[in-house]
Amino acid sequence: MRSGVLLDLVLTNKEGLVGDVKAGGSLGCSDHEMVEFRILHGRSRAINRIITLDFRRTNFDLFKDLLGRIPWVGPQETQTLEVGKKVWRKEDFPLVEEYRVRDHLGNLDIHTSFMGPDGMHPQVLRELADVIARPLSIIFERSWRTGEVPEDWRKAYVTPVFKKGKKEDPGSYRPVSLISIPGKVMERLIPWVINKHVEEKAIGSGQHGFTKGKSCLTILIAFYDGMTSWVDEGRAVDVVYLDFSKVFDIISHNILIGKLRTCGLDEWTVRGQSVPSASLQVADTPEGCAAIQQDLDRLESWAERNHVKFNKGKCRVLHLGRNNPKHQYRLAVDLLGSSSVEKDLGVLVDSKLPMSQQYALVAKKANGILGCIKKTMGSRLRDVIRPLYSALVRPHLEYCVQFWAPQFKKDKELLERVQGRATRMIRGLEHLSYEERLRELDLFSLEKTERRSYQCL
Repeated sequence: MRSGVLLDLVLTNKEGLVGDVKAGGSLGCSDHEMVEFRILHGRSRAINRIITLDFRRTNFDLFKDLLGRIPWVGPQETQTLEVGKKVWRKEDFPLVEEYRVRDHLGNLDIHTSFMGPDGMHPQVLRELADVIARPLSIIFERSWRTGEVPEDWRKAYVTPVFKKGKKEDPGSYRPVSLISIPGKVMERLIPWVINKHVEEKAIGSGQHGFTKGKSCLTILIAFYDGMTSWVDEGRAVDVVYLDFSKVFDIISHNILIGKLRTCGLDEWTVRGQSVPSASLQVADTPEGCAAIQQDLDRLESWAERNHVKFNKGKCRVLHLGRNNPKHQYRLAVDLLGSSSVEKDLGVLVDSKLPMSQQYALVAKKANGILGCIKKTMGSRLRDVIRPLYSALVRPHLEYCVQFWAPQFKKDKELLERVQGRATRMIRGLEHLSYEERLRELDLFSLEKTERRSYQCL
């Protein structure tokens, strides 16, 4: 009820089930409104429910027409801007191209992008990309000129995400911030500008992270290709895994800005890390072990100069090779522990270099997610199960598979059974064979997908 006029009917199959029905205000030019009510359960429990907008019924064309009528004009009054002791001319300012903003908005994934405190839904931004790219590009450029960020973009929802270890230990969780989506779009534009400046001056061929055309897969293949070659020759190899402690929280911005300036970045970019390289050494001679220790000492000195710390409890040494002397290394005064198996970029690597534990881990994780889907989803329709499997399960089966691909029949069948279980969950396909189910769902077997992925390397 609002102003004594009945706006909506709430139908229930039980008297007294719903109470305190209220209609919210109008949302923009839409004819939909928020309806809030209480579901009463006995005398001791009341649950609030809010019916939100159904975007499938939203008239985005009307929004586009209204926003398209606004004459968005960038700030023309500021031809120069004084930053510190240097005066920047208009032509020195960074140019935020409207088409880049439009591309980022148009490629937003509404299923993985979550609203921040500003309440801007990713589907709204994606649907209106053509008309809001212009004002956002103006805001981005103005922000880069002045070094100021809109207040709404500085707010975030912080939630703890479990990493590994004991769930009762707060140190086993990583804080993740859900910020404004427009703010995240601006963050994605900044790396493009930075890479444009430093890719030829500071990024070498050995850099794989955050480099176009390279990935976790390429570094794993390149690194372990050299390691396994030495092991095949009968050499002993030690691999040291290092972990920084909360580096993104404690890193000095002043030091980082100084490093960016040495790479030739302008003042507007740095206002908003070079790590010493370690040589690859075999560990079957005292000289080789000494060289590895020397690299560790250099890394420890670098960490002290840059005010970052190693999480020495998570630093491990993996000893490879049959006649490995298993030399003990240290970081400062702390001895590093040894490990028989270590997770490297999400892939379990055994000291004897088989991948059986990786197969078991992938199958267990994928089956666990399938179990959750089966328990939580009442529908067994193809349009429900297949997208969930493709989005939540199959990526685990395909992640860096070119590196750890199974070679034996029993290991291949272990992984194929996961996909077979997923396809049997779909109503109407239970009686078909595995190959027939794949054809019906337009899926490939994991083995065939693996062969196709090799062709793309």
